[in-house]
Amino acid sequence: MPVVNCKWCGKPKKVRSADIKRGWGKFCSKKCKAMEQEKRTHQNKNYHTGKGHIDSDREHEDCMNSVEAGWDGHKNVI
Repeated sequence: MPVVNCKWCGKPKKVRSADIKRGWGKFCSKKCKAMEQEKRTHQNKNYHTGKGHIDSDREHEDCMNSVEAGWDGHKNVI
């Protein structure tokens, strides 16, 4: 098996050739993969700061009213 260095921390790891061909085996652990992904996308940071969610109170109120209206309540909101 070839040895590949982790894309995040540089730690060497043995990876199967079939996995390399699939584009896998770039990281030594799920933690390293998650840290590199967070650096790229900022998904976790955005989740905890509230970015990417409903922005206005009006939109939130409309959504909540449609929920209270029952099963078909969402149909008249838009």
